[in-house]
Amino acid sequence: MAARTDVEESLRRVRLAAELNAAATRRQQEKLTAVRERDRAVLTALTAAHPALTIHPPAQAGWSE
Repeated sequence: MAARTDVEESLRRVRLAAELNAAATRRQQEKLTAVRERDRAVLTALTAAHPALTIHPPAQAGWSE
């Protein structure tokens, strides 16, 4: 019976670790989304203020000239 209890405890710990990992991953993704949105807003403001900084479609596609 002790072996079964040990297995159940191990499974409980694994499940808890998976839940904690998933929560941490979600928080990290939310932070990255916020940073991307902020960066996009800053770049939009910069390019609106300075049209010469506008990224042209070939540059966005990764083309080099």
